[in-house]
Formats: sequence, structure tokens, C-alpha cells
Amino acid sequence: MNKVENNKKNLTMDEIKHQLFLMLVKIDQICKTNNIQYSLSYGTMLGAVRHKGFIPWDDDLDILMTRDNYDRFLSLDKEKLMGFDLLTDKDPKYNLLFAKVLNPNIEIKCEHEDRYDKEQKLFIDIFPIDYLSDTEEEGIKIVKKSNFSLCLLIAAQWKHFYVNNRHKFLRQIPRFIFFLMSRFVSSKKLIKKLNKNIKHEKKKYCYCIALNRAKIEIFPSELYEEYIEIEFEGKMFSCIKNYDQCLKIIYGDYMKLPPENKRVYPHSYDAFFINECQK
Repeated sequence: MNKVENNKKNLTMDEIKHQLFLMLVKIDQICKTNNIQYSLSYGTMLGAVRHKGFIPWDDDLDILMTRDNYDRFLSLDKEKLMGFDLLTDKDPKYNLLFAKVLNPNIEIKCEHEDRYDKEQKLFIDIFPIDYLSDTEEEGIKIVKKSNFSLCLLIAAQWKHFYVNNRHKFLRQIPRFIFFLMSRFVSSKKLIKKLNKNIKHEKKKYCYCIALNRAKIEIFPSELYEEYIEIEFEGKMFSCIKNYDQCLKIIYGDYMKLPPENKRVYPHSYDAFFINECQK
């Protein structure tokens, strides 16, 4: 976009990626200092493996932690967060099942910003991974059952319905239905209901409770027991050792590039420093 917001020049996409990378470096330092284990995840993991950095048409960063590490990260005192803010479901205006690490110095303006109450800052998502079941079949049933509540929870965050151009027209119909239904539900009650699926005792399979993806993704729990260092934009970061199996579950033939018409940035937002002196 690269427009001017309140007389402040928007960051270019390369500048946004650089700021996200600097955030990731700090998060890595925080985790190592406090003995918290994490892994690059989803598109960030794929980018590290296939591109040794950002996927050229990606514009965010994701990391993942097992529930015990996730809870410990969220419990860190403010002074241990190296200037970052944390956004979690303890915030009355934020009702998603994953946390965001926020850079308080960089504000973002999303294409559909009015759908959220919370002022937005440049962020990195932190997803929890939870024990699910001892059989894949049982796990699939649990996830299918919980997806309805998760769709309601996501739709409940929108102040207004909006058409997501990343989805085909027919996909907009159920989105609109969930939006209408979500006007009559309590987000906090939905979170409480979904959290009942969290298993604290060890199970053979695990999943990310926070995500509702078109394909149900259930992972062997042993994937999150061993970690290695992997290169991302010239620096080494933590990643699960068996990233190959994980990426195959999520993306299939993950080394194959998508068609050129699919190589587009998944989000649409402007970003700018709140104070120019903070650059």
C-alpha cells in the first residue's frame, strides 16, 4: 500500500518483514533466557525449510509452543518481555485462543480494521499445541465437533461482516451465517467450552485448538518432543526436529511451489511507526 497515514509514511513490505524478523530475534532471546521451548510453525516453518527465510509472498510470522511452555511464556513479567506487549484472551476485548506478541511502537491498519475493537499493533502469533486423543479417529471427531464453536468464536470478533476476497463466493455464505449467529453468543463462554477439549495428561496425538483450517490437522505428540536449530533469514531459530512430517501433514508436497496466481500476500494492512524517532 505504502500510503501516508496521519502524515506518517507507511512501511514497505520489506520494512515490515524486517521489523517482524527483529521481533522474532527478541522472542528467541526471551525464550532462551527463560528456558521456554518454542518452534517456528506453519508458513514460518515452511519458509525456513523451503526458502531459508520468509516465503516471498508471506507477510507474517508464527511460532508454536506446547501448552506448558505457552502458559509459562504468558506468565512472564512485563520486564522480561523486552518491551513487547502480550495480547491474550484475558483481555476483555480479545477472544481468540492464541496469543499475540505486540510491538507497541508500530501500529497497523488492516483492510477490515473496523471488525475488531482492539487497536492493532505489529504482531507475531503464538499458538498453543495441546494433547488431544490416543487415536486419530477419536481426535478427528473431537476437532470436527469443536470447529463449529471455533467458527462462531472467530466470527464473534467481527464488528461488521466483510467479504474475504481470499475465499470463493460460496465460502462467504457460511461465513455470513456464522456472523449472524455469533451476534447471540458469548465469546468468553465459547472459549470456556473449547478449553474443555484441552487434555493435560499425555496423549498420542495433539492439535492446535486455536485454528480452524479447511483440512483437519492432527499431529503425533512425539513431533513436539525434539527440537533443532534451523536457519531463517540468516539466523538460527528453534524448530521441531521432524519438521518434514509436520509440513507434510499441513501442506502435502510442501517443496512444490504454488501456482503463480496463488503467490499473493495473505493479509492486507499498512504499518507505520507511531513516533518517527522510534525507527
